[in-house]
Amino acid sequence: MPDFIVTQKEKEFKILQLTDTQIIDATQARYAGRLRAEEIERWQPENMQTELFDDMDKLVAENRPDLILVTGDIVYGEFDDKGTSLKAFIEKMESYQIPWAPVWGNHDNETVLGVDWQCKQLIAAKYCLFEKGNTVGCCNYIVGIKNAEGELVRLVYMLDTNGCYNASEASLKDGVRRAVGVVPQQLEWMRSSYAEICKEYEKEVPCFVAFHIEVLDHLELMERKGYYNSKNFEKYDIGDGGQDFGDIHETFNAGEEPISVLPTFKELRVDGAFFGHSHVNNASVFEDGIRWTWGLKTGKYDYHETEKLGGTLITLSKDGKEFVVVHKQTSKTE
Repeated sequence: MPDFIVTQKEKEFKILQLTDTQIIDATQARYAGRLRAEEIERWQPENMQTELFDDMDKLVAENRPDLILVTGDIVYGEFDDKGTSLKAFIEKMESYQIPWAPVWGNHDNETVLGVDWQCKQLIAAKYCLFEKGNTVGCCNYIVGIKNAEGELVRLVYMLDTNGCYNASEASLKDGVRRAVGVVPQQLEWMRSSYAEICKEYEKEVPCFVAFHIEVLDHLELMERKGYYNSKNFEKYDIGDGGQDFGDIHETFNAGEEPISVLPTFKELRVDGAFFGHSHVNNASVFEDGIRWTWGLKTGKYDYHETEKLGGTLITLSKDGKEFVVVHKQTSKTE
């Protein structure tokens, strides 16, 4: 059984991906000199509305999603030892009264409060769909989408790609892994849970997977298509209008000892993978039945390209079999 169910109305189902909001509260900086003077002035907590929430409000109002996926780095945990930024983000998300499903990124769990405290805040939120999960990591769970007739049409696997290198001692005790990447136990959880759900519903359904850090198979795909060269990096703009679109403007990797997720994705009929982590990469690329998409970075915290901020809209057909991905830009000027 999926951990959560969202019911589709008699229309297309719209999913909005937000990623790398990465709220920084300059008043909570642990170390002198960690931020530049202009960053200290800009990232005061009273500026959260203009730095992030205005863009979120615009995205939700204009796209009216049925489900919101938040693919990690909600807060810069090093600057949230009091937990106030996470609480503010949750309060904003709850104000939309729309189901939302988050995963952790590589910065969230740096807070001294620890990941278990953070998980409790999410679980307590009325509209938040979240479970820590029972495999390696701290955000592995499943959201099911049913149509108006109550038939299961799609699953969304929320997956922890781990990798919080600067995790606090509390987070490490709570199960956070410093090493980047999915591990075999997580893939086994995906396969076994999918088999159980298919047996329960007496059918197979397609799946999305949402996570934070890029995986090995995606890296290899980008190199195979000629969009990325890890040995001699140059920025690459795919352009718009084709099957593939978007930009690759920074280097990325899948960790020191990455493993392939592709066989598991194929077994689960995954046709869409959505992630973030690289703030100025936003390419969406298709190959062999799977669309791999970097979500458009949301909000103005941390590094970014001003004209490439916003969110990513995934519009799912009524039968759950087809979908369209479009980046939705917000601010074009600082």
